[in-house]
Amino acid sequence: MGARAGPPGPASPARGQAPIQRSSCRQSSASLRGRWIATRQRLVAALPVTGEIARGSLIERTVRHRGGCTICAGGGGHPLWVLTIGYPGGRTRQFSLRGEQVGEVRCWLGNYHKLREALEAICELNHALLRRAGGAPRRTRTGRD
Repeated sequence: MGARAGPPGPASPARGQAPIQRSSCRQSSASLRGRWIATRQRLVAALPVTGEIARGSLIERTVRHRGGCTICAGGGGHPLWVLTIGYPGGRTRQFSLRGEQVGEVRCWLGNYHKLREALEAICELNHALLRRAGGAPRRTRTGRD
């Protein structure tokens, strides 16, 4: 039997298909990783790092007095803004706000939401980087009855 001439190579592609290039897969994987890292750095640089941040919900309530108030007696009431913050265990804390504080608190809440969205995007990129790095193999389900 005759020996094969030359080094063994990849199997030849089927007719009409481009040859398989393994090195380009690694390069595209590396460039993809680089793009994810660059995107992560842009997100980190754009984080709204400021002391003007608050977590919670801004609620408008109407306070109605039982008696002696002509506004409440006419069916109206007194508008009141409240910042409500929930804590573990179902506890809440509420802060009554003056009218001039509402705009500032809305801005603080907006900063919190921007920061949280940016952190979630950064975490998703990090998860993708871990998957591409070939972390721990996924466990497969065994056939159970």
